[in-house]
Amino acid sequence: MGLTIDSDLIGTAGPWTPPLIADRFSKIGACGRSFGRGLLRFHDSTAAVDAQETVISMWPELDGDVAVFAFDWLGRQFAVIGAGHSETGADDVAFFDLHGHSVESVVEPDEFLQAFQTPLMLQLLEFDLFDRWRTAVSLSGLPFDQCAGEKVPEFLGGTPTVGNLEAGDLSVHLAVLSQLWEQVASAPNGARVTAVQIGEDR
Repeated sequence: MGLTIDSDLIGTAGPWTPPLIADRFSKIGACGRSFGRGLLRFHDSTAAVDAQETVISMWPELDGDVAVFAFDWLGRQFAVIGAGHSETGADDVAFFDLHGHSVESVVEPDEFLQAFQTPLMLQLLEFDLFDRWRTAVSLSGLPFDQCAGEKVPEFLGGTPTVGNLEAGDLSVHLAVLSQLWEQVASAPNGARVTAVQIGEDR
């Protein structure tokens, strides 16, 4: 099963072309486009800013050497990592699971367009969970600026299940995840996190 383009789910900003990505995706018109009813989307110049900031806030060691370019229905990010930080020693595409705070190398940048149409990619994107969740909430597809975020992220003990997901604004969800991770990451080793604060007054 391949991913078809969604003609009705489109970003409204311009192309996203940071140095690590350049025009690799903009020249084929992928920026701001959605596939598989929101299963996978390519960043436009607005959506990418918040995602880029979130990835850097959660992986500060990659600052200056990472560029997001796509995201899935759960708000997880695909990014190119520069050779200095990649597992292969060359520029690499990595999959950033923000809920579980994990990174997985996927393919070389020039191979991504072929890879995202494979059954293995559908498994990585958890298509079956996406289908079950959409049925449960009676949603035909996710708008470009929304994601199904985990109410309790996995790094706080949540689980990737239908009942732990809710649709919401992508930028808001990314900001919340960033704030939650900041508080968890700064806690002493072995400390039990019993409360977190969200918002400007925390």
